[in-house]
Amino acid sequence: MKKRRSGLQVMMKLIGLVRPLTGYMVLAVLMGLLGHLCASFITICAGFAVLEALGQFAALSMPWIFALMIVLAAARAFLRYGEQKMNHYIAFKLLARIRDKVFGALRRLAPAKLDGRTKLESPPCFSRKEEPWEPLAFEIKTGTRIPITA
Repeated sequence: MKKRRSGLQVMMKLIGLVRPLTGYMVLAVLMGLLGHLCASFITICAGFAVLEALGQFAALSMPWIFALMIVLAAARAFLRYGEQKMNHYIAFKLLARIRDKVFGALRRLAPAKLDGRTKLESPPCFSRKEEPWEPLAFEIKTGTRIPITA
């Protein structure tokens, strides 16, 4: 009977795969945090604008409040874009590493099938193995699982 790995063991192995991308992960988290803070402060500025309109808030004038909201919105857009870019970079680098490991294992297990082939040629035994990569790429990118039917 085959020994199954626990969820913790699988998670630790995945963390090991992502370790070289730690800097990008930290940058993505910081951009996400700052972007969410910008979104929160846009709402707070809107509350200040309502108070200013009611005459109960005099620290900033209405034009300054709206200018601050525009700056925060632009910062939010930039930070959101940067966060998405970092997350996509991480996801596709991770997918490439997983693909390299899988094909490396397949090359060790079936070297006779690969003799005389270039890297660009896909042997018939691999064509079936390449199909699940598209759903895996989607799952890594979005966090949404697609059932694979074969």
